[in-house]
Amino acid sequence: MKITALILPFLLAACGELVTPGIHPSNRTLGPGGGSVSLDRFTATVPPEVLAGSLTLRIEEADDAALPDGGLGPAYRLLPGDFPAPLAAAGLPVSYRMDPEELPEDLVYVDLAVARLDGDRWEPLAAAAWDPLAGEVTGRSPAGGVFTLVHAPPDLP
Repeated sequence: MKITALILPFLLAACGELVTPGIHPSNRTLGPGGGSVSLDRFTATVPPEVLAGSLTLRIEEADDAALPDGGLGPAYRLLPGDFPAPLAAAGLPVSYRMDPEELPEDLVYVDLAVARLDGDRWEPLAAAAWDPLAGEVTGRSPAGGVFTLVHAPPDLP
């Protein structure tokens, strides 16, 4: 019986029944032609002709337990942390596909933004926009880091 208990996890893994929690990271090396890398709801897109050489982007799940409150969905880590100067200056276009069923019913969608973790708070990205047809929120980031979806109503005078 002890042997069965020791062997069973390996047998289940071999049969594909033992699943490691989480989503596997996504990597892609991009060059002057640009391209995208996606994981689950989060996508980063390098426009054509922004890179002179190659850049490997990696997206992985972030540990939600270690993050501040305010995120409206899973958080994703985008690596590397620093982008080449032309990409950092232009801002890397990122998008976050939302699931309306997971959002509060009284939420105004146009007030949603993709946000990057800055110290201990979420900072909405520049050029935030909501695309109702695609069901996603977009923005531009000057660097990698941890990203999520936040409610960011405009400041009123």
